[in-house]
Amino acid sequence: MSGSILGNAVLRREDDALLRGHGTYVANRRLEGAVHAVFVRSTMAHARILSIDTSEAAAAPGVVAVLTAADLGLPPLPPALPMFHPAIVQHALAA
Repeated sequence: MSGSILGNAVLRREDDALLRGHGTYVANRRLEGAVHAVFVRSTMAHARILSIDTSEAAAAPGVVAVLTAADLGLPPLPPALPMFHPAIVQHALAA
């Protein structure tokens, strides 16, 4: 297959700098006013969410905001595989 990397050695120009500790990463940049986002995932697959208590997280030092799906009001995502079951609704965040 023309242009395929499968089975072919791929020379990457960035590797040398990264392996020698000279790489540049976005996380290394210090931008004034920038904050980090953290997504907390459930430890239970397919669990039913009855409530979410964000008070402890919101009170933690340095926390700017704690948002849930209810706070954002995001619409459901378009069905990924409508041919299998078009009624399956998927959300960007658990609702």
